[in-house]
Amino acid sequence: APPLVWRGPAAPCLDWSMAVRTQTAVAQGSGAGDAVKDDSAKKDAKLEFADFEDSPGSLVTDLASCAVWPAICALPLVLTLGGESTGYAAIFPKAWYDEEPVQPVLGPYGVADPRNIKPLGLTLGILAVAVGQVFMLFYHWLRRSDWLGFCKRIQPQVRNYVYYEGLLSHLAQPEGFALIGGYLIGTWMLGWMPPSYYSFAGGINWFHVAAQLLLQDFFQYLMHFGEHKIHPW
Repeated sequence: APPLVWRGPAAPCLDWSMAVRTQTAVAQGSGAGDAVKDDSAKKDAKLEFADFEDSPGSLVTDLASCAVWPAICALPLVLTLGGESTGYAAIFPKAWYDEEPVQPVLGPYGVADPRNIKPLGLTLGILAVAVGQVFMLFYHWLRRSDWLGFCKRIQPQVRNYVYYEGLLSHLAQPEGFALIGGYLIGTWMLGWMPPSYYSFAGGINWFHVAAQLLLQDFFQYLMHFGEHKIHPW
């Protein structure tokens, strides 16, 4: 199945909980007469930032945060471990998938005939990403609402973050489903994937799953951290 993309609990809460709490403390002085009030408000906001950033989460919230990892893999886990009730073999006709690895036959132009490629694995892979996104966005909302403990702001400046605006911006990114989905559909249906991608056999390699989660989370953490340290927001 195609790799999943997410932001796990180890990623820092970059744009979240801080903004709404602190924006109310910062006065918007427009003239010289507001300078004293503005400075006072900024000092209060700075103190609130310090108190907020030093507030640790509990063991329960930390463990609950880690639940986002199996949650984003919910669909593959259910279809692989569901057995005779919710397993893929119990839901889909055997003619829709292959148990053994398949090497698609490429034509003279280096592409396979899409009519000979079974799209079930591709469809489930993209659907797994969509299901994972739902859990990831729910995790983001919980973190944004302080249900999973407080977060430490890393932006150089305060940002007034609105969850639903951020949600729409995230879903509208062209590098999301449009670009990645188009890439996966093209490479799958043209027969360019490794033979093992077309096989439903083998179960779950837990070491590979854990390595993928940790590496993906680590690199996204570094990129997101660097983005907020370089960019003013």
